Amino acid sequence: MKKIGKIIYWLVLGFLGFCLLLSFSMDHIVVYGASMEPTLFEYEVALSDKYLYKLFGIDRFDIVVINNVDLTNNEDESLLIKRVIGLPGEKITYEDSKLYINDEYVAESFIDDDAKTATASVYAPGLTNHLSEGSVTLGTDEYFVMGDNRTNSYDSRFFTKAVTLDMIVSKGLIIYGNYDSCSAVTLSDGVSVECTGYNFIWPEFIGW
Repeated sequence: MKKIGKIIYWLVLGFLGFCLLLSFSMDHIVVYGASMEPTLFEYEVALSDKYLYKLFGIDRFDIVVINNVDLTNNEDESLLIKRVIGLPGEKITYEDSKLYINDEYVAESFIDDDAKTATASVYAPGLTNHLSEGSVTLGTDEYFVMGDNRTNSYDSRFFTKAVTLDMIVSKGLIIYGNYDSCSAVTLSDGVSVECTGYNFIWPEFIGW
């Protein structure tokens, strides 16, 4: 019985240590909007790594969280969740709805054919889709990101400046729940978002 008690003790201690590690190394994220459907859905709740990715780097097709204020001067400092398509120094081209990196075809298995076709679509009047005008060549510290929902994603195709490493605040998501609804609430010191109706989901690792 003593051995079993020790095993349980160390298991509990290890679990508590793991939870403590997560609380310090992960950001709490709520998904807003439909730009990453069908991979991510609005009001899903997740944890995202904000430290370890700096050691291991960012790879193609990772999902990253970007500081929106750096791209749009948005005072709300909201975050954008996108998928990395192009890495520093690469040339990105779409021909016949197919992705080419440095003139070599790269399959996009995470989206369907309709989404691939929509890569050259227009997001909003007055915005230029850089991919519909030819190739995009990235600088030494630049990343090209897009949402999986190509018809409804404000991303590197339309940004007025490139996404750089310092704009990326975390990488990868552990989805563990969702809310029934979220709404903006005006407070004396600004606007806050309140969500109701939390539902637990068995944790799922996405975009690592």
